Amino acid sequence: MNTSRIEITRYGTRNWAVWLDGELLAVTVYKKGATAVVNTITKLLQRSRTLASPNSHER
Repeated sequence: MNTSRIEITRYGTRNWAVWLDGELLAVTVYKKGATAVVNTITKLLQRSRTLASPNSHER
């Protein structure tokens, strides 16, 4: 299974960056916003992997 790496880091002195596999995905003012982006991306990635799974019986 191919896993994506998602990270939150400081971006400058006042912002937060969300990185997906080393590429900048989003910059937010608050860490809470960065966490919300990470949670959403994680859910979408899990959903897409479930749908792409050869053992998946969902449609």
